Amino acid sequence: LYGDRVFDVFEPAFLKRNVERALLGHVLNPVHWPALWSPDYGRSDMAAKYYDKILFKKARFQDLATNNTPYLVINGTDLVTGTRVSFTQDFFDVLDSDLGAYPISRAVAASSAVPGVLTPITLNNYSGEYPRVPPPWLIAPYGPNAGAASRQISALKLFLNSTNYPYLHLVDGGVSDNLGLRVYLELLSYLGLNPELLHQGRLEKVRKVIFICVNAYVRDEKSWDHKAKTPRSIPVAIAADGVTMQNYSADTLAWLAAAIEKLRSYPDLKSKMDFYSIDLSFDQFREQSEAAYFLSLPTTFFLKSPVVDGLKAAARTLLYQNPDFKKLMTDLGASPTSLPAGRAGLVKR
Repeated sequence: LYGDRVFDVFEPAFLKRNVERALLGHVLNPVHWPALWSPDYGRSDMAAKYYDKILFKKARFQDLATNNTPYLVINGTDLVTGTRVSFTQDFFDVLDSDLGAYPISRAVAASSAVPGVLTPITLNNYSGEYPRVPPPWLIAPYGPNAGAASRQISALKLFLNSTNYPYLHLVDGGVSDNLGLRVYLELLSYLGLNPELLHQGRLEKVRKVIFICVNAYVRDEKSWDHKAKTPRSIPVAIAADGVTMQNYSADTLAWLAAAIEKLRSYPDLKSKMDFYSIDLSFDQFREQSEAAYFLSLPTTFFLKSPVVDGLKAAARTLLYQNPDFKKLMTDLGASPTSLPAGRAGLVKR
């Protein structure tokens, strides 16, 4: 949305702003209570309004389409079916809706609506209300060999009947896809079965495909295994959810590696297209104390400025020590020989 200006705008507007305190203040302010008591307005709607004020300035997806920006996919999860919902025109075609007019702030609010903490964001489903033919890609036959693509298509077909699903209630995209990679894995699955598509349109010009996956998961060390006392229900539920999500993410990364190797095996791609998979997580720090510190940082809407600076430096450190990133830089003729200034270090809490 902001292009290169993001480096001047984002940090003061959001990254180092105490968004958590501001949202809590809105919830506790009696002025907002009538709206929050309404059945059609929740805490995530209020959050979206706040994001719009401090950052997005009423921008809609059509502003991205006319801003010469990279293609953006924001994910949410339908609370009823568990289906990943991507804020793309392809998905909005299923709902007979126009993504271009949709506020970016609401998509962001949906993608970060942690269940139990924030309320869902609701989408209207207009599919079937007008005599329109569903998108061709949705009703095309998909055999069992289509794998991930077939499963997602089957899930999306449920929404073609707005009588059964007139509304979608969206929560955090991490519930269905914590790393945000599955939309690309489904595409790779489909391309794996139809490699001729790689020679059509813009894909014909692609020479390098680069995945940079940032897995900023939290590892909260427990001492339960040192005590006979039975852990309480809420901490157990939170811990179980974290373990499930991390295992799911590990499976996704393994799936990505397998999909890339499969594409590399196609004879007509070997000399044409290079694939790079750059996976970053805090447990890759060589110093155990550094890994433990960053893995202990909470998932929250506010971190103190020194912690934010430490996280930025950590990202740089992990990126420049990653072997696939080094290979990418070498292949591009950059060949980094040393880590740039600003190496990550422990910062005081």
